[in-house]
Amino acid sequence: MTTLKDLSRHLGLSVTQVSRALNGHSDVSEATRLRVEKAAKKLKYMPNVSARRLVSGRSGMVGFVERTYPGIARDTILLETVTGLSACFSEREMQFVLHLTPDSPGKDVVAVYERLALGGGLDGFVLTNPRRDDLRIRRLQDL
Repeated sequence: MTTLKDLSRHLGLSVTQVSRALNGHSDVSEATRLRVEKAAKKLKYMPNVSARRLVSGRSGMVGFVERTYPGIARDTILLETVTGLSACFSEREMQFVLHLTPDSPGKDVVAVYERLALGGGLDGFVLTNPRRDDLRIRRLQDL
């Protein structure tokens, strides 16, 4: 696995210059940016998601919580929704997480959102069928 340091050594540039070029900073010349991008592709460089998360404070992950129910495996609307969301987030180089939770009496779905939000692994959620005074929205805003 090629690291930012490897890419930097290969190009004879500082790690900072390489990082700024890859992240599209305006103080990097177009020629340098193109050179860095070409080398990154050639060496199959992939950004370290954990390092990026430490620097940015963001995970790049969005969650979608759905209660399980009889027939969920055959629900074409849910499948189309999940497929479409996944494709859109993928285009934005984000990760999309589907979280299925049991639909059992006394099981509070808001608690699932709370646990996932407090875990720090997700930057946000996709909510379907929102309602006026939706407890999910209120709790996520509080968090």
